[in-house]
Amino acid sequence: MKIETRFKVGDIVFTINKETMKVESFPVHSINVHVDENDTSVYIYKKCDYHDECYYENKCFSSEEELLHYITSREAA
Repeated sequence: MKIETRFKVGDIVFTINKETMKVESFPVHSINVHVDENDTSVYIYKKCDYHDECYYENKCFSSEEELLHYITSREAA
């Protein structure tokens, strides 16, 4: 099995902050891949003061424009 992620450690990603609900960007601190018999999930981590915070890779984007397009699109995700 070969797993490829959309981002690498150090890449800047854009997403919605879970607490403020505002656009934020951060460098990828680490990546975690979880694979089981039904699903493969990729988690992107940002470095925080006391813990690392994770986001689903499919909710992270390489530019603010891509993120805004995703938010405003009426297409099913």
